[in-house]
Amino acid sequence: MHWSDIWGFLRSWKGIVSSAVAVAPAIYYGPKKMLEVWDWYVDRFRDRAVLLTVKDRIFVHVGRGYSGGLLIREEGIKEMPYYPGDIAKQINRSERSVEKSLERLYSHDKIERFLGGWRLKT
Repeated sequence: MHWSDIWGFLRSWKGIVSSAVAVAPAIYYGPKKMLEVWDWYVDRFRDRAVLLTVKDRIFVHVGRGYSGGLLIREEGIKEMPYYPGDIAKQINRSERSVEKSLERLYSHDKIERFLGGWRLKT
């Protein structure tokens, strides 16, 4: 069989129908699979480092606070937020890149906004 034979078959109505049947699933399923692979790459190589950083939650001890003899703050432990600049320095990436990762993680419901920064979704 030569290329001229294949080309002749593809130009016939049988070739057109068989090509359409073969190509239709690729056109239908291809973009979805391509986007799934892209999401996997972005998660694996960009967002995972940011998420692992945010998972290391920051807690500080807070003592009692008084103002004018009134108790304004109880003793306890308070969680502190992560800010894009801090994460960028920690993982050695640009702040804009970290902000994009934070927005993606937020859209996937893994983190939440907290005191002007971000924290792990509780």
